[in-house]
Amino acid sequence: MSKRVELSPTAYKWMLRHRFISEEALIGIVLHCPLEERKYIGKNKFQVLFKKRKNKKFVEIMLWVEERQEIFCIQKIHSTRV
Repeated sequence: MSKRVELSPTAYKWMLRHRFISEEALIGIVLHCPLEERKYIGKNKFQVLFKKRKNKKFVEIMLWVEERQEIFCIQKIHSTRV
């Protein structure tokens, strides 16, 4: 059984301001991200970096995720234009 994915209040506010990515997309990225692409920054925290197309240009999105016993919690989200 796979873990659930939740968004922290900070991540949820970011998502509301940036309508080019949905909650379902963020959940899918965290659940299906290979272990090799995770950059661990602590015992139970990691970053995931991916690119998304927005208005014919690419945006790089970084997720900070905390891995708990039964859930992945997306703590922060940051995006920059590429």
